[in-house]
Amino acid sequence: MKKALLVLLLGAATHGLHAQSISRQVVASAGGTTSNSAGSLSSTVGEIVIATATSGSFLLTQGFQQPDANPTGITNTKQVMVNYNLYPNPAQDAITLSLQSEGNFSASFYIYDAAGRLLLQEDKAAVNTTKYSRTFNISSFTTGNYFLKVVNLSGSEVKTIPFTKN
Repeated sequence: MKKALLVLLLGAATHGLHAQSISRQVVASAGGTTSNSAGSLSSTVGEIVIATATSGSFLLTQGFQQPDANPTGITNTKQVMVNYNLYPNPAQDAITLSLQSEGNFSASFYIYDAAGRLLLQEDKAAVNTTKYSRTFNISSFTTGNYFLKVVNLSGSEVKTIPFTKN
């Protein structure tokens, strides 16, 4: 009788208890979202759980989905090899940049302050294989640290060179 009462009490006590549920989180590497007047659709690559839910005429399947049919790959781009010399560093009123590259390329030059604000921009200079030299007037800059960024015509960064103005 005691055993039956104990089983009955344990059954009643555990009937009101619910186990803790931990939901999975997704760390996605890719995906996409689209929507129109009928609804929206989002897809994620990287989900580890696949589940299907139905409600009336609607069917929802979630799990490993590809957002498009385009394969992912690494594009091999030709890197411009550049030797550089920036002088004087620290500078007073001007800095001179000397470049020497393996081949000809066109470049743009940008000078940023330490906060990332663009202070000077000079576009599309032809840099040849022998030697290229350009002087930048920095007399209006305040004392501090700056970055000279050289970018080729395709928009790829060639070099970022830090310098200091006294």
